[in-house]
Amino acid sequence: LKKETGKSCIVILDEFHNLEYLKIKNPYLYFGKIIMIQKDTMYIVTSSRNQAIKKILSEKLSLLFGNFEIVKIGGFDLNTANEFIETRLAGFEMDEPLKKFLIAFTDGNPFYLRRLASSIRSAALRDMSSYISHDIVAHALVKEIYESGGSIHQYLMSFILELIDIKFRESYVSILTSIAQGRNKQQAISRALKMNKSEVSKALVRLAELGLITKNGIFYTIDDVVLEFWLKFV
Repeated sequence: LKKETGKSCIVILDEFHNLEYLKIKNPYLYFGKIIMIQKDTMYIVTSSRNQAIKKILSEKLSLLFGNFEIVKIGGFDLNTANEFIETRLAGFEMDEPLKKFLIAFTDGNPFYLRRLASSIRSAALRDMSSYISHDIVAHALVKEIYESGGSIHQYLMSFILELIDIKFRESYVSILTSIAQGRNKQQAISRALKMNKSEVSKALVRLAELGLITKNGIFYTIDDVVLEFWLKFV
């Protein structure tokens, strides 16, 4: 494209860690060689798996690591999330504490905020109310997260099923649930689930690679606060 048009290109590869599943021999090595000779092309790679992409950049693309600027993208900050809710619920009145609750509950994640705002709007219209009460918000939470037909419930279910290999699914989900319930040390997880310590250790490493958990010292936490809530209560 550069040669034919004379224009520099920006190439975006979403969920870059999935390159390894394309049945290409040494895909990252091959990709790295291409990047090195394409001086006028900017590559933007994205990944929802923090640990996996860090490993790829530091190990499999180590020669190019210095040429990547790494930007971690989190949820909206408080002001942006507040504006997002107000835009999605324009024409409705909602108390500030309820807005703050939604922002804290979702950690400012735009997908969760969008789905809950849509459900809240539908519930308010159903009740023919311009005021969004606690009951309306509670109804939206139950519909989206607890009920099997809810979009957030379905997203989290498919997210877990697609990400975790069927061979390890039962034990991995049990470990995630254990962490969600507050048992966030390896020894506590092993004791509660009556699992071998080495088996738990391997599982925790893999869950971290999948981007589902983060290790801080001896403690493990689930990165997605809504996923943590769903595992614990739903």
